[in-house]
Amino acid sequence: MPFYPQAGIPWQDLYFANFVDLDPGPGTLDWSCGHQTYDGHTGEDSIIRSFREKRIGVPVFAAIDGVVIEVSDNLPDEHVERTMTPVDNHVIVSSRGRHVHTVYGHLRRGVMVRDGQRVVAGQQLGWTASSGHSSWPHLHFTMKLDYQVDEAFAGPCRPGKSYWRSQPVTPTQPYVRDFTFSRKPFGGRRDPPWDEATRTGTFPRGDRDVYFRTELAFFDGGPMRITFTRPDGTVALDTVEATPLQGSRATFADWHERPTLDQGGTWRLRMEAAGRTLVDAPFTVGPARNRRPNAIGLSLDPAEPTSDDVIQCFVLTSSVTEDPDYAIVRYRYRWRVAGKLVRRVTSAALSDVLRHRAAKQGQRVSCSVTPSDGKLSGPTASASVTVG
Repeated sequence: MPFYPQAGIPWQDLYFANFVDLDPGPGTLDWSCGHQTYDGHTGEDSIIRSFREKRIGVPVFAAIDGVVIEVSDNLPDEHVERTMTPVDNHVIVSSRGRHVHTVYGHLRRGVMVRDGQRVVAGQQLGWTASSGHSSWPHLHFTMKLDYQVDEAFAGPCRPGKSYWRSQPVTPTQPYVRDFTFSRKPFGGRRDPPWDEATRTGTFPRGDRDVYFRTELAFFDGGPMRITFTRPDGTVALDTVEATPLQGSRATFADWHERPTLDQGGTWRLRMEAAGRTLVDAPFTVGPARNRRPNAIGLSLDPAEPTSDDVIQCFVLTSSVTEDPDYAIVRYRYRWRVAGKLVRRVTSAALSDVLRHRAAKQGQRVSCSVTPSDGKLSGPTASASVTVG
């Protein structure tokens, strides 16, 4: 398979919570000989950050060519643990003479294909959500070979070749996958997976309540060093506190400090744990105003595509500082082939794809992306390549 069938960049704004359980008994075992799964799990669970991204939209694509043999649609799609139901919105695609089946589960209402429809790799099937037996917005992706569940990832406990053209590398060190400031306490629906907190990157001068939250990966807790630095480089606050982790597969923690913000300009908050700087977040002390998202870069993969390739467009940015006000950023993707607009979509994800065979040999393919916070747009970035 040429790409993972969900928009986003693995381990940046897309995270694998569970893999296929390879243990035939009551225990658990994933492809890397770890336990990132649960008993009897039959696929990959790739989660997005929150329902805020779900409502903007995170596309789900067909992994390979085939025929749609089952569609379920129109079910509620913002379930959490206490509201889970057995049935979800999903699509099943049959490929290669029915020897391969791919399942795309927990989709948002409004599936974009129908029973009997032929689809190609990279064609959008629907949107990421949390329908059915789901407690967080994510895609459940299952691949079956001759009706038997198979694990696409290869490793020491699933020997052989990976079914991905480029298998995502799993991080081994703690890192932060999202961060925000707020002037109000977190909690309730202001926390993940809803994330309805009022985000900000600006505080008035004076003694101020500063609330901030990190979403952490591969971090088991422990003390966190928190440092507030003034624009002139002097330290306003330096403290070490416990990390009040919440959640399980998607962990997060929030803090409250009351520094004296006695200088206008750009301050920085640094957070360190286990000898690593996890956050280096700028914020402004001064009048509050909405600011445009930061400039982005783009890259296309593969760099030398053929007409059979699914071309991916990646947004190059930092997940911590996509926006100076820490707003959830949406991206307007525009794909053109030989100058003709062939796909446009607004997504919360850091990638999008152009299905294979959308461009012929010798044609120029371009991807243009405009970031927006929902009110103001940042500069548009573009990248292009000629199909060989």
